[in-house]
Amino acid sequence: MLEQGINENSISNFNSPMFLVPKSSGEWRPVADFRALNKITVPPRYPMPVLEEILQNLVEQNTVFSTLDLCSGFHQVELHQESRPYTAFSTTSGHYQYCRMPMGLAGSPFTFQRLINSVFTGLLGNTLLSYLDDLIVFSKSVSEHLQKLRKVFTRLQDAGLKLKLSKCAFLCKQTTFLGHTIDADGIHTLQNKVHAVSNYPTPTNTDQVRSFLGLSGYYRRFIKDYASIASPLTSLLKKDVPFQWSETRQKSFCDLKQALTSAPVLAYPDYSKPFILNTDASYSGLGAVLMQEHQGKNRPIAYASRTLNKAEKNYAATEIEALAVVWALKKFKYIIYGYPVEILTDHKPLLHLFKGKDLSGRMARWLLTVQDYMPTFTYIKGKANVAADALSRNCALTCAVSTETPTFDTLTHTDIFKAQRDDPMWSKVISYLETGNDLDLPHVPSLSHYVLQDDIFYKATTLTGKYEPSRLFHQLVIP
Repeated sequence: MLEQGINENSISNFNSPMFLVPKSSGEWRPVADFRALNKITVPPRYPMPVLEEILQNLVEQNTVFSTLDLCSGFHQVELHQESRPYTAFSTTSGHYQYCRMPMGLAGSPFTFQRLINSVFTGLLGNTLLSYLDDLIVFSKSVSEHLQKLRKVFTRLQDAGLKLKLSKCAFLCKQTTFLGHTIDADGIHTLQNKVHAVSNYPTPTNTDQVRSFLGLSGYYRRFIKDYASIASPLTSLLKKDVPFQWSETRQKSFCDLKQALTSAPVLAYPDYSKPFILNTDASYSGLGAVLMQEHQGKNRPIAYASRTLNKAEKNYAATEIEALAVVWALKKFKYIIYGYPVEILTDHKPLLHLFKGKDLSGRMARWLLTVQDYMPTFTYIKGKANVAADALSRNCALTCAVSTETPTFDTLTHTDIFKAQRDDPMWSKVISYLETGNDLDLPHVPSLSHYVLQDDIFYKATTLTGKYEPSRLFHQLVIP
């Protein structure tokens, strides 16, 4: 895949940084940072497959399916001799360049898809469907399927392309393809696009109502009679109105969820327009909304959210925000891959993080994922990030009511507010912060380290990160 002995002059302007990234198998993968090269590269504008069009070809009473995965992906494509010097990189053992097409190049996805379409000319649409290195063969009977597989294998052999057997599945009645379950009845789990909203938990306090209205209100332009439908919920936000959940408010909540997850609010992707990916992260979880501009407003295509695992909860704030971006790109890969995508974030350090040259560990792995797309980063204020924010902060409760995820207990804003003020010591500190009255608690190190934010009590700590400047971090005080 690599060759040595290239001309020193040929790499003077194209010498990409190279680092090693650990694989889950324990092996190491060499990764080149091609961002500088990609900035001056005009990628081939070859049309990428459209997810909706691919899936539509699978609904005609097919009963037998085989999914095929090409081995080593892009590395099966040989680079032209004149292109190899542009992939140059240096190591302590010498200078090298790729002789096979690597991931991370701006033109890699388009070139690979063009190859696949060329290899399977005449078979695409009636024998198999493809999305890059993911292939599916479909038939109405086993005998017909065996004939189609023979044609596909012959084309692969003639082109010198190899399959990864461990990732292939043959003669299945039901299979998974491009994130969807395929069987004789058609396509399932399309609810993945709206799962984060359709399973949004019923609010139990005013703050949760405000968060949900922030999400729904962001798309109010696409919801007919939004103000009328939402009025039973908005009335709960008025001053001195006690929180009481009624049948009327439950209906309003359900009607808004239904409106958010159906047309005309939820749109099909338009591949003539750039995509907008709105991400957010909290210590509750990750949230993302894929959108496109429509008549001056961002219109949603799909929603997603998930909780953090035990290890991820130990990440620094910027690492969690970076994780949200990487996870969202992978989540919506089959819609956005190969097309420009603008990433909206309310976390400023993220704008510069993936420009760093000295990344290592998981940050280096994430860089490999990000540079394989075509992203630009845009900062938006937290108040404008209501859609993804609502999903990230409520995804723990969302997962708790899902049948696919084990349930667990979640502390609400009200729970924390009450517990902190019931604590014999911390209640005095909170009272001091609220009123300024004298406080004699010698065992509290320094009262200047404690703050109230949204009526919740935090300890303010200055953190210094390896990939970001020093920042103030608010640590929740648990009685």
